Amino acid sequence: MSSPRRFIPDALKLWTDPEGRPIAVIEVTWRTICGLYLLAPTRRNTDLLLGVLGKAQDKYDFQIYALAFLSNHGSMMLGVRSVEHLSEILRFVGCNIPKEIGCHGTSRWKGKFWGRRARAILIRSEERLLERLTYIHANSVKEILVKSPTQWPGAHSAKSLCYGSKLVGTWYERAKLWASGKRLRERDVAITYEIRLAKLPHLAHLSDFEYQKLMEEICAQIRKMGQELRKKTGKKVWKIEALRAVRPHFKPDSLKRSPAPPIHADEEGRKWFLDAYATFLEAYQLANHALKCAPGVAHCFPEGGILPGALMTT
Repeated sequence: MSSPRRFIPDALKLWTDPEGRPIAVIEVTWRTICGLYLLAPTRRNTDLLLGVLGKAQDKYDFQIYALAFLSNHGSMMLGVRSVEHLSEILRFVGCNIPKEIGCHGTSRWKGKFWGRRARAILIRSEERLLERLTYIHANSVKEILVKSPTQWPGAHSAKSLCYGSKLVGTWYERAKLWASGKRLRERDVAITYEIRLAKLPHLAHLSDFEYQKLMEEICAQIRKMGQELRKKTGKKVWKIEALRAVRPHFKPDSLKRSPAPPIHADEEGRKWFLDAYATFLEAYQLANHALKCAPGVAHCFPEGGILPGALMTT
């Protein structure tokens, strides 16, 4: 079954960014091919991954509310202005993480990196914003890898949001490195980027101290959940050295797979979105068919989606 078309209707741009521009909030997830541990949380991988995210944020100007990258998958909450804006971000991040970590990180992986294209799901309500942020921060604890999300050694926003520590990574201008031959070294083309974490849009009125306390409360709830889970299963958390030493080409025996919801919303919001998407998809397919039949004629595509490549370049 093919992936659904990306669709961000104006009606779901429910909030605004610091510049006053309408935005939608999206939860994005990437998964490595066959669940391989290609994103193992080594210092090198974490530095490269955060460098890619920092470069993307600097280049495309978007909000990051939460992020968590484990050994074989990663999740983020983003604030984006349009479906084109989202597509640019995902294309940049999805292409450059494999280039940096796959070729220059720990794994030295030359093959296909991601198991599928990034899954992007809209979030419709304030309650769901906090729910999804909590879910993302629980990554690493619900897998019984660490006791607290702030202890995960890889790229994770919990420690930064709770304690104010910086999320910093390195981006390498490799085009300059390759063009120079042997005259430049990697450190000569390195640029340091700091990830700018934003407050959830409906909580932007909180002071930095109040927001930090809220994040600490959420992480305390996650720690308690993890404690109960460990007691129930009898499993113990990993040592940090063991997490970093995991073989990047290790393939787990089984992977948890569940159908992705079309949107994070209540039943009424879900029904509204499905109806809106069905209307959008029908109009898009009709316009796309007309374009193929008469490529030199202007065609009206519905708003909220990405134009075909033939129109994007005109």
